[in-house]
Parts: sequence; structure tokens; C-alpha cells
Amino acid sequence: MKRRGAKRRAPLVPGGRGGTSEPALSRWRHGFESRWGCDRWGCERHPWSGDRSLREDGPQPRSVHPFVHPGGCAVTADVALVVDCSPTVGLGRPVVTGSMRQRGKGAWQLRVYVGRDPTTGRKHYVERTFRGGQRQAGRALAALALEAERLTPRSSKHGTMEALLYEWLAHATMSFSPRTVETTEGYLRTPIIPALGALQASKVTTADLDRFYRDLLERGGQNGQYAPATIRRIHGILRRALTLGVKWGWLSNNPAIDASPPRVPSRELAPPTPDVLARLLRLAESTNPDLATFIALAASTGARRGELIAMRRCDIDFTGAMIAVERGIVIAHHELVEQGTKTQIRRVALDRSTVDVLRAHFHRQDTRALACGATIERTALVFSHDVECAYPWRPDSTSRAFRMLCREAGITGVRLHDLRHDAATRLLAAGIDVRTVAGRLGHGTPAPHSTCTRTSCPAPIEGLRRLSSKRCRRQCRRVTRSRLDTCCCRMRRRI
Repeated sequence: MKRRGAKRRAPLVPGGRGGTSEPALSRWRHGFESRWGCDRWGCERHPWSGDRSLREDGPQPRSVHPFVHPGGCAVTADVALVVDCSPTVGLGRPVVTGSMRQRGKGAWQLRVYVGRDPTTGRKHYVERTFRGGQRQAGRALAALALEAERLTPRSSKHGTMEALLYEWLAHATMSFSPRTVETTEGYLRTPIIPALGALQASKVTTADLDRFYRDLLERGGQNGQYAPATIRRIHGILRRALTLGVKWGWLSNNPAIDASPPRVPSRELAPPTPDVLARLLRLAESTNPDLATFIALAASTGARRGELIAMRRCDIDFTGAMIAVERGIVIAHHELVEQGTKTQIRRVALDRSTVDVLRAHFHRQDTRALACGATIERTALVFSHDVECAYPWRPDSTSRAFRMLCREAGITGVRLHDLRHDAATRLLAAGIDVRTVAGRLGHGTPAPHSTCTRTSCPAPIEGLRRLSSKRCRRQCRRVTRSRLDTCCCRMRRRI
């Protein structure tokens, strides 16, 4: 009589190793009758069989089972199906184990172990719900185990932070401007690679990044301490690179998400006052009329330095008093590179005084070219030292000329980029909404100039009435014609 609670012995199959009998393999394990035994396909044996795919004369290459995934995951189970992707001899692949259990009729819960959290030490699993038969669930579990193995972070020598950062830069170069690529390469050379390049990407923690930021802020590098804004840029590089590393399977999570770079102190924008701008224009008209035109156009349109340098004659419409901002010029690897605008192509309206300044500028260029026997094409550059206007100004030389002008006028604390802030401030003071001002300046969002200081003098930009934006037209109606005329007269008297 069978004793209650006794374990049932597995049936024996004759013809085993050395003439002995061995436990039979279950039918669902092979998918067919196991009359060939386990030696034919080299499958793993049950735990009680003693031998696990090892022959007496040493390890043998395992044959591919008809119902085993080509990746080498053998399906074994007793109560719950277990997928053991143990490393084959000499391959060095990571161990990925999984199991499944029946949750209901035709419903199975698949679960695969993918490792431990480097911070908390907790085990991580990938779970899926599968509906179907037991054999189909086993195949789905094998496929899930292979997918989890593919997503398991690498631990080879190619998984260092240096390799990941340069792989990310090669991938991001397609969407970066040449100037951005050059600046990013400089940050990678110093200080990112010397401090973090030798670390495994999968082992970098949030504490490592916070310690790195603290060292940059307190100790700095060869050129001294790093500013909080610079550390923020370095943090952005690391965050984007680690995010792509997660997608590529180099690491399981992004430690830069929880990192804490130093806060950038807010700085009140101080654009030049109308009196300062008038002094600069008067001095530039007497010493360098072309630079005076550049300053007047920058203060009127708020365009970037590279956008004004790259502007051509065909971009200016004197009839409609509009200019098209379609390109920019930057310095990359000590060469001038023409590229698209930073955010968007836009059309900017001009006031009458700016149109008159541009007409006078073109007349000077035409007179100079005629005296030299040269002709200026319609596609010629607006700002050029060449007689035919074929070669643009250099951006760094333009900023240097502006600094020298400010020094000669006895003005301190004014940058060329502050003219862009001045344009935003005057537009906001004229009652134009922030979104319209951001569109005129070429910003994707209105955040950069939303905190500009408002002045008492509204903007002398009557050309804003001709913008196509309905919101802009509604805002411009709030500014009375008398206010604009009064402001323009005051500006003319100052100049």
C-alpha cells in the first residue's frame, strides 16, 4: 500500500549510460516521446540524475534540440518551467534564469532574472503575461530570456565611460552644429574623460557624478574652478550619453537623472540704455559706418551675431520692410562654417529708420565697388570687408571691434549679445506678448527673455504691425500710434 506523502519515483528507461536505467524525461519537455533518451540531444538532466550534460571524458559540444531556441536556452522544469541560459563552455555569456507559473486557464506568468540593482542590491526581474498552451509559453519564456540577456548591461572592456561617450558623440554629430561638436569634444577631453573615462559605464553611480561635480566646483582644473553654468553643460552631456547607453544596453539605468549639479545663480539682465546705445551709434558712424549699421540692425531685430553676419542682400525686402533670417555663420575648428539657424527660419519686420540705415549702407558698398571696377551680386553678403562682398566678417573679430568701440566710448559692462536683450526688453515694454517676442528673436520657447527688465521707453518698431501673427496684431493695436511716434522722435533726438 502506498504511503501518504511519499514521493513518486520517475519511471526508468532501459538503455541508459552503462546499461543502467535512468529517469525518463517528461513529454512536455521534449515535445515528443523521449525514447531516444537525453544523450541524443545533449539536454540537461533532472536534478536527481546526477550528470548535467557532462560525459566521463570531459565537456562535449551540445547538440541543438528541435524545440530549444537557437540561442542555446534549454527548457527544464518540474513544477514551474525554468529557462537556464547558463554560459556555454568558452562563450562567457551572462547567466539569465527565468521561470513561469500558471495563473489560470491558458494564462502563464513569465519571469526572467536580469541582475541586481547596484545601489539597493535588490533583484530585478522582467515579467510578462502569456496566453496559450504550456509548450507555447515555454517558447515565449525562452525568447524572453534571450531578450533579457540582450538588454543585460555589458561588462567587457568596451563598456567604459570613454567608449560610451565617444560612441554617443559620433551618433549625435548628425544633429549637432559644427560649433557644438567642437565644444562637446573640448568638454570630453577635459574634464570628463580624465575623471570618468576609465570607469565601467554599468558601474557609474549617482554618487560618482555628484562627487565629480563637487570637485569641478571646488578644485577645478588647469584653468581654475568651473562655473556652475559650465558644470550644468557637462551634466547635460553626461545625461544624454547615459540615456543613449540605456537604450543600447550598456547599462540598466541612468544615474545622471538623480544627480545634483550646482544651481546656476539667477542674473538680472542689464541691457544697454537708450542713451548708451545712442552714444555707441554716434561714435561708430564717425569711425566705422559699417559697424554702426551692424549695431543698428542688431538692436532693431534682436538677431544673433552669426545670423547677421550670414545675411545676404537677397534676404532683405525693402518694399515690404522685412528681412529673412535663414542661416548663420560660426567658427568650428578655426574655420568659418555656414549653417542653418539655431531654431527656426523666420521673417522679421523692420522700422523705417532701420530701412534707411540699410539703404545708406548698400549705397556706400556700391560706390566703393564702382570705384574699384567691381560688381556686387544680389546674393552678396550684407557685411563684408571685401569689395565684391563675397567674404563674411569673422564672428570673433566683430565682437572684438564692438569691445574696442565700447572702450573708446568709455562704456563698460556691455556686450554685443546685450543688444539682443535690449531688443527683447523694448518689445516687451511696448506691450508685445512674450510668445511673439520669442518668435521674433528665434527662440523655441519664451523662457530666455521672459525675465527681461522693462523700460519706460516703448520699442520704435512700427513694422511689427505687418507681422502675420494674429496675436501680434492684437497686441500691436494696444500700442497707440502716438506712443510709437513719440518714442521714435525721442530716439532720433538722442542719435
